[in-house]
Amino acid sequence: MLVAFFGACVTVVAAAAVDQSPSPSPTASAIPSAFASAAASEPGSAGTDAASPAPQADDTTAAARAKEWLGRLQKGQLDRTQLTPDLSAGLQDATVQALSKQLSPLGAPQRIVLRTKHQLAGVTTWTFRVSWPDQTLDYTFGVENVTGRISALYLRPGSPA
Repeated sequence: MLVAFFGACVTVVAAAAVDQSPSPSPTASAIPSAFASAAASEPGSAGTDAASPAPQADDTTAAARAKEWLGRLQKGQLDRTQLTPDLSAGLQDATVQALSKQLSPLGAPQRIVLRTKHQLAGVTTWTFRVSWPDQTLDYTFGVENVTGRISALYLRPGSPA
C-alpha cells in the first residue's frame, strides 16, 4: 500500500486494487530517462538505450526536479515553499512521515523513465516509471506553469510494462 498525493487530496492506494491502465504510447515509451547520464555513471545503476531520442530541455529540468522531490519524500524532508498552498495543506507532517517509512527502504531508484507529459489548466504534469529491484511505481509530478510551484505529487504501484 502506498500513500499518494494529488493537489490537496491524499489517497491510499492498495496494490491489489490498482486499475490496469493501458500501456503507454510507443512515443512515450521511447523517451529516455532524463537521469540516464547520471544513472549510467553510478555503480550498479541501469541507464537507458543510447539510441533513444534526447528529451526536451524542460522535460530534463522537470525530471531532475521530480527526482529531487522523490528523494525528499523518501527522507520526509519537504521544502513547502516550493509547493502550492493546496498541496502543502494536503501533505500533513504525519502523512509525509508515513510515506517516508514506505519509500526510504527502497533506496535510490535504479531507473526513472518519462512515460507521459500533459498540459492542462496552467499545469504541466509528467508521469515517470520509477523502478527498484522489488518495486515499480508510477510517479506523477505536476508544476504550475506561471508560478513554478509543485501542484501534484502522485505515487501509485506501477502497471505492468
